[in-house]
Amino acid sequence: MRNLSDDNIWDIRQTAERIGITVAALRKWIRERKAHPPYYRAGRLYRWRRSDVEAWINQKLVRSSDASAKED
Repeated sequence: MRNLSDDNIWDIRQTAERIGITVAALRKWIRERKAHPPYYRAGRLYRWRRSDVEAWINQKLVRSSDASAKED
């Protein structure tokens, strides 16, 4: 596990912007316990490590299957 000092720390605005949603949508995801990048809380503030957000995005990638294999 990496130290927090080894990584960029993002606030809710930066995280929402990176994953392409509004801050309100990210707050709703957290409140409703929907899938979202892992975070930690500092009092009432939510914080994300850049590396965790990027890893979460990579896990969500949908890869298309090879179209030529289906044409056989």
